[in-house]
Amino acid sequence: MDELTLLRETRIDVTPPDQSALDRGRAALLHAAATEQAAQPRRVPARPKLRWAVGMSLAAAAVVTGLVATSIVGFGTTDSAVASVLHESAEAAIRTTDPVVGPGQYLRIDTTAVNSTTTAGNDGDTSYLTIATDSLFIPANQGDEWVWARGAAKPYATFGTASEAAAAKAPAGTAELVRAAGGAFYAGSPRSGPTEAETWPTEPRALLAAIRDETAGQGVSSDDEALTYIIDTLSRNPMPAETRSALYEAAALIPDVEIQDDRATLNGRTGVAIGRTEGKANTRQEMIVDPSTGDFIGQRRVLLSPESGMPAGTTTTWTSSSTTVSDTAPEGGTPNGAMDDEGCVVTGVSEFQC
Repeated sequence: MDELTLLRETRIDVTPPDQSALDRGRAALLHAAATEQAAQPRRVPARPKLRWAVGMSLAAAAVVTGLVATSIVGFGTTDSAVASVLHESAEAAIRTTDPVVGPGQYLRIDTTAVNSTTTAGNDGDTSYLTIATDSLFIPANQGDEWVWARGAAKPYATFGTASEAAAAKAPAGTAELVRAAGGAFYAGSPRSGPTEAETWPTEPRALLAAIRDETAGQGVSSDDEALTYIIDTLSRNPMPAETRSALYEAAALIPDVEIQDDRATLNGRTGVAIGRTEGKANTRQEMIVDPSTGDFIGQRRVLLSPESGMPAGTTTTWTSSSTTVSDTAPEGGTPNGAMDDEGCVVTGVSEFQC
């Protein structure tokens, strides 16, 4: 029995609202409670857990019933629903214990990624989608050797005859096994230690302000770029629970962020898709989260209107990842993978001459 059903049964003369009204009522009440807690700056871990009291008074029950019956007067339904889901996800992230990687073990991150490729043809541009999977093994001592098993990209979806022909002509992808101390793959900088996002404030408004400063002047709009930064950061596993929680709360403050699908399935995992439509970019970008665990399931971009042979509604890119602890990592590999196989010479940070 859900909470609002329990409350309604205290008054048998009230006409039961439909499910959408119940959802809006619960979202509004959660949002109101979350807003009260957010009035003063604080660090995310110190945030008290929001719980429903089973023994609510009849007066409180009447308030909730009134909110449901009046379609949540005074609340923006979509905004409050987004705030509720992301606040719930943030709270769950803090409650969830991050994977513990013992000596000699690895944090294993398996990622599946789909991307679009566009080619020019006599009849205009045409596109197709490719898919690739990879596994990253991060040692308990992050200064030790990281291992990255990168799968070859292969065609995933096409859109008509021209698209099929372009996909068939595409060069075969290359699988790689890369190994480097501190995760300094491809002559890059070591990846061990805290990320930039982990050094930023965890109070949501301060964090969003820092993100806006970091992305100023980029992208098609400041709001789109802020959400892009948050999604990209969440996609870079591993992300500590405190940082993940703060990023969820910051995303809830971005204008026009809405719930796009309350049962979105991505690579076999289901969560809530929260996103923002950006007409200038002809896309809607979404992040999929699991409010019950605080997990970031993945991200996707969806076309608003036809483009380069792809119909409106096409998911042009998506990524999904899962994290486990592994006792072993693949043997072999070199710091620069295929670059080493081809005899390329390092000329600078992440730069090669082949």
